[in-house]
Amino acid sequence: MRRALALVASAGMLAACGSGSRDLALRQSTMSYRYEINADSLPPFANEPVKFTVTVLDRKTEQPIQNGEGQIYGQFAAGGRPYTWDSFVYGPEVGTYHANLRFALAGTYAMGLRFRRDSLAPLEKTDWQQQVFPERDVRPPL
Repeated sequence: MRRALALVASAGMLAACGSGSRDLALRQSTMSYRYEINADSLPPFANEPVKFTVTVLDRKTEQPIQNGEGQIYGQFAAGGRPYTWDSFVYGPEVGTYHANLRFALAGTYAMGLRFRRDSLAPLEKTDWQQQVFPERDVRPPL
């Protein structure tokens, strides 16, 4: 009986893991919105383009926000420079926005996101820290 119960429990935990992929989405919220922030490379590497995908939902209704406007940006925490930022482009998926960033240096970045549903709504901001790995060695071996 114990062995069967352990087998069922382990199968349930394995099924909860899915196909082995990890959900690395960062979830943030402001007074009016909930954000799910994904990047194609987490943590990113210095001097490589990183595509961010941000899904925005209304916090009260849980409905996706369509045709909003905003930016995602980062500032190197150690010295305050360099900066990186990009405006959101509304994607083909409902409530999803895309932006591209490139981090010049490895280290910790103070990241932020500003968003509003339309030009009459106030901008709402959320922030977090992002670690950036050192640049990958792309030279061919000798």
